[in-house]
Amino acid sequence: MPMLSKLIITKLKGLINVIINPKKNIRYYITTKNSPQF
Repeated sequence: MPMLSKLIITKLKGLINVIINPKKNIRYYITTKNSPQF
């Protein structure tokens, strides 16, 4: 399931970005809200 792996990787990347740079949190949140899984 390449789609699921990509989703997990994207989520992990976003989580890491939030931990490293909280300023990216807003952009990640918007991206997550716009994506179909939420």
